[in-house]
Amino acid sequence: MKIIDSLLYEHGFVEVALPDGRKTSIDFHCKNGMFTEEMQSLNNACQKVGHMWTRNLDMVPNVRKDMIKLGMVSMCGGLDVEVPSLKAFGDTAFELLRELNVSAKNVCQLAMPHLLEEIDQQRTSVKVPDAIGGSHGLCSIFFQSRNLEDEAHFDYNDLSRCFVIWTSQDGRDHDDWYIVFPNVLYTDCHNGVRVTYEGLAIKLRDGIIVSWDGRLVSHCSTRPSGDDVLTWGTWFGVTEEATG
Repeated sequence: MKIIDSLLYEHGFVEVALPDGRKTSIDFHCKNGMFTEEMQSLNNACQKVGHMWTRNLDMVPNVRKDMIKLGMVSMCGGLDVEVPSLKAFGDTAFELLRELNVSAKNVCQLAMPHLLEEIDQQRTSVKVPDAIGGSHGLCSIFFQSRNLEDEAHFDYNDLSRCFVIWTSQDGRDHDDWYIVFPNVLYTDCHNGVRVTYEGLAIKLRDGIIVSWDGRLVSHCSTRPSGDDVLTWGTWFGVTEEATG
């Protein structure tokens, strides 16, 4: 498996092959690279949302272990419907999600314009409600995980590529923190010799964004070691669950 140490790079665009020979890319952007101010704003917003529900776990209907679904869906009749976990937090949640959503669109527009175009195209039937950013926001539904360590899986309900930003409570980078893509082939060149690796892992750090197509690429993440470490991963994209 090829391990990419994101501490050595500010941005990365990694072409990989799928088992059937098709090509796709896995891209990453670090907050100390270009667009530092915008990425730091998004990272701060993710931390605020994470604190909101982590401090009130008894109020949270999880999607699965250590993950929450937040957002609103605008139905065809013009009715904005909140997901259950958003209702639990009241007006504060709307303010935080608006900040999160607007920051996410700013970053996507600067760092991943093609992904922004794809999200807009796939979201044609559902507008972003004004309460969480309206035309200035990126998505109507978000997912945020807490200290998530899961098995490799696909996201077949996705309707677009996605991106995830990882955030640590203390703002530090931690050991043993990776996102892993086990079903891809990555070819590199060493001293003129081409070497193909089965699988790819990217070292995570506070404020890193990773983008991929969850319908094509199997993925999983690890959590940093240590009982006092708290991290969040915040997902943006279009999923069937956001179409009402």
